[in-house]
Amino acid sequence: MTGISTFASNRILNFLLGRESLPVPSIFFLGLSSTPLGNDGIGATEPTDPAYSRMPLPNDKNTFSPASNKGVTIIREFLWAASTQQWNRCTHFVIFDNNIGGNVWFYGELQNSIDVEIDTAPLLESNLNEFSLDICGGSTTEMAITTWASNRILDHLLGRTPLLTPPANFFMGVSSTVISPEGIGFTEPSGGGYQRLQIPNDKNSFTFAADKMVTLATELRFPNSTTPWGIMTHFFIADALTGGNIWWCGRLIHSRNVELSTTLSVLPNGFRWILDSCIDTVNPTLTPAIQPMAEGAGTFWG
Repeated sequence: MTGISTFASNRILNFLLGRESLPVPSIFFLGLSSTPLGNDGIGATEPTDPAYSRMPLPNDKNTFSPASNKGVTIIREFLWAASTQQWNRCTHFVIFDNNIGGNVWFYGELQNSIDVEIDTAPLLESNLNEFSLDICGGSTTEMAITTWASNRILDHLLGRTPLLTPPANFFMGVSSTVISPEGIGFTEPSGGGYQRLQIPNDKNSFTFAADKMVTLATELRFPNSTTPWGIMTHFFIADALTGGNIWWCGRLIHSRNVELSTTLSVLPNGFRWILDSCIDTVNPTLTPAIQPMAEGAGTFWG
């Protein structure tokens, strides 16, 4: 199971949604913990042995795999210096941006825990420990980030190319059919004045990220229908007026029957992007592998 910190989540959301740039560390640092971590990566208990230090993770393709299916794997093995005292069994890992203190970005449970006795050189094997990025809040259809978008974000953060440049505009579309979390299966209205709703990707459209969440900052409206569009049940966010890549998709809280001369209004706070991990703090599990998601799905009035 893996998680993303509030710090990293807010930075990523602000980067994606027109608020700020996102300098990526050239080196991350891998820490070990003998205790589980809370939802924000808080609660790590690192070894107190003077021989222990966080392991540098060069942020490049030799350290991290290409993102696939919303996941990245640490592909190098890491051998710590020999211990000078016995450690508590290390069960979790933490990825920081500094060797001392710093910010937590990701954290998770080791595939294989490490029991370190005195005069032992702890080894973290390659290709075993994965962390992932998804969107969660109730179910993957409420507000899902697509595999395409998730993989691009992870590759941007973790040493791969090409780097990600957020689009200058997003475009919201509506659908009369169910859309998979991959952004597949939507059926847009045909004719009748319909076109996707342009959302400028800037601070006038989106709030500043707080507590892993961003909302729309202003009311937006689709074109007035000149013929009935039918019953709209789902929505998606693309990066082009037609075609393009689907970044997010979800189910409308309230479906809308768009008749003649109807204007769909998208309300502020009606759509909430939440980048968080679906870790049950009582009985931690990973659903399916960071499953962030937007609470409340999308709300239309009008």
